[in-house]
Amino acid sequence: DTICLHAGSAQVGTGVVALLGDSLAGKSSVALHMAAAGYRLFGDDRLAVGPGDGSMPSGLCLGLTPKVRLPLPADCGARFAEYVESFTEIRNDEVAFLKLWEGEAAAFRERAPITAFVVLNRIEAGPCAITPVSRPAIVKALLAHCFAPQFDARDLVPALTGLASDVAGYELRFCRSSEAASLLAATLRGAG
Repeated sequence: DTICLHAGSAQVGTGVVALLGDSLAGKSSVALHMAAAGYRLFGDDRLAVGPGDGSMPSGLCLGLTPKVRLPLPADCGARFAEYVESFTEIRNDEVAFLKLWEGEAAAFRERAPITAFVVLNRIEAGPCAITPVSRPAIVKALLAHCFAPQFDARDLVPALTGLASDVAGYELRFCRSSEAASLLAATLRGAG
């Protein structure tokens, strides 16, 4: 009954925000910018999602090591660059793998309710904006970014529709991951 999503995730309050998007959409960078701002990293690149104890679906941390592509963008900000530098455990010319302190990231097999699915839309220029999206748009994004070989194709869409029915859905348009993380956190704190 668990579906694996290609998603970054961070914890805002008691709930998990799942960041969906194509490769290079900014899933890891937005989640890590949220972590650098003091929110708990819940997962990098993969998130298991399934029914929770109550009516809301829950996220299951897979405990994967967070990573960031190098070189960091020039506009990432000094605080983020320092964050990456201080937690880098292994690096090469293309990627740095981070080891966060206990409590800064969720532990393997930790569960928390999913409070939002956010479809990332990186743009070349323009203001950062977050807008609610319809349940069908979230189902489409979940379908595009899920791994669930244990589900028969006829059962997968109803399962994803069930997930999308219980959780708020947003589209986040942004050019800078730091601005996206700030706007997302402010929006979800206000909604919570």
